[in-house]
Amino acid sequence: MENYLIVECLECNEAFRQQDFHEESPEIFCKCENLEVGIKKNENSTYAFHVAVTYSKSRPRIYELNKKNEEENKK
Repeated sequence: MENYLIVECLECNEAFRQQDFHEESPEIFCKCENLEVGIKKNENSTYAFHVAVTYSKSRPRIYELNKKNEEENKK
């Protein structure tokens, strides 16, 4: 089963999915600007980049969601 990362702001309830993180948009802010989610390039690593999350007011909720379960919930 395939999972993907979710980063959710508990201040404004905005959630970012793994698909939102890419090189063309290296930094994303939530509506209330509590969260900054971005990608950082890695040099000399097996992984091309990693996700960096910073917050100013409250910690985000970070979890994985199963793609199959999400598709079933949409029906």
